Amino acid sequence: MYIKIMHFATLGLMKFLSLLPYIFVFIASLYQPWDTDLGWHLKYGEHFFKYGEILRTNIYSTEMPGFHWANTGWLSDIITYQIFNLGGFLGLTIAASVVITLTFWFFSKAYGLNLFEKVIIFPLLAILESPINEISFRGQLVSILLLGVLMYLLIKTGKKRQIILVPLLFVFWINLHGQFILGLAILFLFAGLRILENLLSFDGKINLSGINKAFLSNKFYIYLAILSVLATLINPFGVNIYKTAFSHFSNKDLQYIVEYLPFEDLSQPWWNQMIFGIFAFLGLVYLFFSDEFKKNLPSIGIVTILYTLSWWVRRYAWSMYYLGIPLLKPLANFIKPDSEKTAKIAAGILFIAYIGSAVYIKLPLSQFTLMNWDIYCAAYNNCSPKAVEFVRDSGLTDNLLSLYGWGGYMIWNYPEVKPSIDGRMHLWKDDKGYSAFSDYYALEQNWSDVDKSKYNAVLMWKDKPIYTRLEELVSEGRWKKEYEDDLAGVFTRINNNSNTFDF
Repeated sequence: MYIKIMHFATLGLMKFLSLLPYIFVFIASLYQPWDTDLGWHLKYGEHFFKYGEILRTNIYSTEMPGFHWANTGWLSDIITYQIFNLGGFLGLTIAASVVITLTFWFFSKAYGLNLFEKVIIFPLLAILESPINEISFRGQLVSILLLGVLMYLLIKTGKKRQIILVPLLFVFWINLHGQFILGLAILFLFAGLRILENLLSFDGKINLSGINKAFLSNKFYIYLAILSVLATLINPFGVNIYKTAFSHFSNKDLQYIVEYLPFEDLSQPWWNQMIFGIFAFLGLVYLFFSDEFKKNLPSIGIVTILYTLSWWVRRYAWSMYYLGIPLLKPLANFIKPDSEKTAKIAAGILFIAYIGSAVYIKLPLSQFTLMNWDIYCAAYNNCSPKAVEFVRDSGLTDNLLSLYGWGGYMIWNYPEVKPSIDGRMHLWKDDKGYSAFSDYYALEQNWSDVDKSKYNAVLMWKDKPIYTRLEELVSEGRWKKEYEDDLAGVFTRINNNSNTFDF
């Protein structure tokens, strides 16, 4: 009886210890939702439930009305709206934390992390991923989770399951987020690097005579990748969804969107990138002089490519950190105690300390239950409800130029005031090559003169260069300042007929 009791106690303790890493991740991943695009995501989801159709045209902004758009995140919008409708901001907070925790779980399972490896790697990943995680629930987080599922399927499941589950995964992925294209690229890279792995002889040289054999032994992954591409055609927009996805690589306007810019020199994310690079390089050196190099060749190749790209486009970093786990494992094992029992006890104690620290950092927990649109504006996005309400109440909605970053907020909270532009539109170009975002950004930065534009009213944040120009126009008697608060102002043109408009 005593032996049975001790056996069950030991099993219970091991189960408790195995949960600690994910309790820590869940708490550490609790953030107030502040995505600037949240409003239009909600509106798209609401449209589906209200009218029973996927919205395909632009009806929410005054620029480019009726523009046909292949929304790569239409299913994410539906999910986002439903979560918000049922649980508000708190629902989004919890949903994001669940998604992030599941992401850690799948990558951990894919790369076979033990408890001590988790106690070193999980806090590091929580820090590295914080710039994307702190925005809270959005389609991009779901996309990274699906990348974790993909790696788990490729590494830990057999070919019979992969041939069914991987294409099925991409059916969901293409309808959830545009980053499915990165998933496909990684799948093809994985296939190619598996072939290269077979070409490497035990002394580290490429055996050219084995090329045909290496290809034949890994042709399954090539077929799997092709089948997954075909699976992505199961979406409401057909091949047009690829046009939207590939436009991320060619649109010059992305240089003005933060997510597609490099990290600012010497900023905290920049240092995070440097620290990860150092750890990954040390791990690579260890793998090179061990028997683990060939086994981890797909991960090494994928991480090397993404690490290089992430210095130009920070968006690649969030996936790369998770994919870099195999290169971080040697760091954990270097400091791991020789005794397994000691390692587990140390890991358990550290995780309890991590959880306590995470709870303390997140205090007061009421911040998550009290989150609302006013806090969304005041704490994160600097939007001015009173300025928007002034525009609405004064009837200044015609020919209105509004701030790009407030578009989503206005679409959801003030449907009577259509913004001129919003966060959907940085990739939009019509058949004539017109881009509303390009024209808007030139006005915002005062590269183009707002006095020569078609707009008769402007709702603008004070920190934008156009605001200084508008104040100059007020002093010249050409425009009038109708409203101003600490954040924003509303301006109107005094004599509409005396100006030449550049349409």
